[in-house]
Amino acid sequence: MKPFKIYPFNKKLTLHFSGKRVKPSSVLKKEINNFWNDLISSGKKYSRGEVFTVVKKEVTDKEIKILLDQTDYAHYLYSTQVDLGNNSVRVIHSAVMVETADNYIVMGKMGQQTARAGTYQFSGGGLGKGDLKDGFFDLDYATRRELLEEFNLDVLDEKRVKDFAPIYFKEGGPTDKMTVIYQVKLRGSKKNFFSQYEKFVSDLKYKGQAPEFESLVAFKNNLQGIEEFFSQHRNQKFDEYMLPLFEYIKSQL
Repeated sequence: MKPFKIYPFNKKLTLHFSGKRVKPSSVLKKEINNFWNDLISSGKKYSRGEVFTVVKKEVTDKEIKILLDQTDYAHYLYSTQVDLGNNSVRVIHSAVMVETADNYIVMGKMGQQTARAGTYQFSGGGLGKGDLKDGFFDLDYATRRELLEEFNLDVLDEKRVKDFAPIYFKEGGPTDKMTVIYQVKLRGSKKNFFSQYEKFVSDLKYKGQAPEFESLVAFKNNLQGIEEFFSQHRNQKFDEYMLPLFEYIKSQL
């Protein structure tokens, strides 16, 4: 496993789509299909949509340039379970640290209908074809879309949102995925955010839809609040970027 690396986001990020699809060998393709069919047979209601994998990264003093090919969700999930070496899928995605006006950080516990059931993580997600503009992915747009879908939070709503920007970049870990951590600073309190979220969930359920998160949690954004939260939840599942991220944040406090 490659070591975790977390550092401030201080360079331009360019995400270029090659226009190419990954072509696994016939043996690997069969393994992926068998894995996927077993998941579906077990009752999982996943969609085998597109996933984009990093095939090249160049770093200069001012820019990180990333080239991506297209594969699918079955290949990605199989890659998280089996070491595929050079055939592994390495994604880049966003995660959003939502902070309320009274200094609480908000995260969610993933719903049972999701591939990450029971896992604590921030709102955010991967890239889709809808995020492509003239051959380049717009990660800011993808992140805004995810926040709207998962939290019903529009970062362009200046009445609710004070600031929205990427602040950290993470690499390494068991899947070596890249995570761009954004920060959203809200104008409202934790109580206000939770109240609006509960109404959003109620509206979803009325439409027969399930929210991405089965529940939300919040803790103070200070050393004591962070340590107490992770101590109380030490036996819970967290997305791979979460613990290294907060160790880094604590080191900066």
